[in-house]
Amino acid sequence: PPPPPPPPEDLSTLSVKELKARIKEAGVPVPSTIVEKRDLVNILRKALARKATEASQTQQAEARRQRAAQSAQTSQQSGRPSKGGGPQDQTLRPCRYRCGFAVTWG
Repeated sequence: PPPPPPPPEDLSTLSVKELKARIKEAGVPVPSTIVEKRDLVNILRKALARKATEASQTQQAEARRQRAAQSAQTSQQSGRPSKGGGPQDQTLRPCRYRCGFAVTWG
C-alpha cells in the first residue's frame, strides 16, 4: 500500500502571493475577480484534492496493469491458457474495472 499522505498544511497561513503561485503550479488559472484570501484558499484546496485523486487513480491503474501482466506471464510459463483465451481473443471494449483501458480479454 502507498504511504499515508502527509498531514494537511494550513493553507490559510500562506500569503496571497504564495497562494496564487501554488494555484498556478497546480495548473489552475487564478481568476482576476477573486479578492478574498479565503477564496484563493478554497481554490487551492480543490486543486490539491483533484491532484491527489488523479494520482491515486493513476497508481491504482498501474497496479492493475502490473497484476494483469504478471498473471499473463504466469499463465504463459505454466502452459495454461489465460482466462478468456488470451491475446488471440483480444477485443476492444470497456474494461470491467473502469480503469480507463479499452482492451480486455474474453
